[in-house]
This record gives sequence, C-alpha cells and structure tokens, in this order.
Amino acid sequence: MAAIVMLSQTMIEAVTVVAFRFKRYQNPGHHDSGNECCDPQPWLFWDPCNDCDNRFIVCFDTVSNDLNLHPCTYGSFSTNRLIADDDDFYFPSPLAPLDENDDDIPNPYYFTTSNWQDGFRVKIQVWDYDPTNADDLVDELGFNFVGSQYQPAANEGAATTWNEEILHDGQQSTYVITVEVKIYCEDHYYGPENGCATYCLPRDDDLGHYDCDSVTGSKVCHPGYVGENCEQITTSS
Repeated sequence: MAAIVMLSQTMIEAVTVVAFRFKRYQNPGHHDSGNECCDPQPWLFWDPCNDCDNRFIVCFDTVSNDLNLHPCTYGSFSTNRLIADDDDFYFPSPLAPLDENDDDIPNPYYFTTSNWQDGFRVKIQVWDYDPTNADDLVDELGFNFVGSQYQPAANEGAATTWNEEILHDGQQSTYVITVEVKIYCEDHYYGPENGCATYCLPRDDDLGHYDCDSVTGSKVCHPGYVGENCEQITTSS
C-alpha cells in the first residue's frame, strides 16, 4: 500500500545568509572626527564648512563592543570616494571599490555563515578623501544586530526587511548611516530557530525518492517508498 512517511532531517553544516544594504549617509555638520571642517571655506561665514568626500571601510564581525577592523569574521570591504562633496546622499549600487582594478562591491552586500551566533556586528569607518594630502578620519560607527527580529527566516521570501539607523553623536555633527537588513536560511537549509542547521535536497533516483517539508526540512517519501532516505519500495500486504 502506498504511503507518505515523514522522516528525520539530515543535520549538516548550516548556512545562514545576511543581505546588508547601505541606503543613506548623513553628516549635516560637515565635520571630521577632530571636529574640523572637512573642507573649510571661511570666506562664507554663513556656510564655513564644505561637504566631505566620503569613502567607507566596512567590517562584518561577531557581536562585540569594539570598533577594531580586524578581525572581520564575515567579510570586509573598502570603497573609493562615492560622491564628491556630498554629506547627505543615498548609496549607489554597486559601490566603487578603493582599488579601481577590483570588482565593484554589490549593494546589498551578501555574506553567509555556517556558524550563526544569534547576531552580528557591523563596524564602519568614514574617511574624507583628499587627492593631495592624507585622508582624514570622519567617524567610526558600530552596531550589533541582535534580538528576535535579527534571526534567520525560513527562506528569502519569508524574510522581513529591517531598517536601522546607525548613528554617532559628535561634538559638531550627528553622523547617521541608514541600512537595510534581511537574514534567512539559504536554499535547501531549514530550521531557522537552530541557525538553519537542517539540510534537505529533494531527489527521485536510486539514492532516494522524497520531497522536503517546507517548514521543517523533514524528508517526505514519495508514495510507495519508505526508509531513512525513502529508498525502499513498500511491499503490498
């Protein structure tokens, strides 16, 4: 007699995906980390500071409270100046790399981990590009993406897009980077509550005949098959 049997899941290395989009940057005071104007223009007493020429160094790491750019467990990148003389702009896509010989940096930026630790940290340095002198540090920002909203969804379609403002109040300006984050299990990985630790790939061949439960990732035998991998033909009683 034909039957569909729910079987135990296969536990292998998990894969969690994070999609991280940079949306907007704001530095209304046009000051660097030393509270100096990025580009002074004192002859304009009503607007003595011109906008900065911003480039970014980004580090994705495990949850912590530091701003160190090493290590970057989940990846890192450095951009070139993105937009000249602009302290309030929307990030382009893609982002220009610091080394013009490198590939463009996708925005959103994707990283994966096989060891999800209930969150991650982004650490960002902002620099004012100067073609003739050393670049000046504008700001350093960090944010831990932790909590129930920042846990993996079952798949990309089920993932919520979260918006967050990463900010730092300086003496002369409030620096704000607005980002967008989605976290979900990679295709064929299930069990978001366990860091996407359940793997199931449907098959219909000599090694097995089954589909995968869309929620749990349990193997669902095709009619007429049983066994751990649904490889045994059922016998009529």
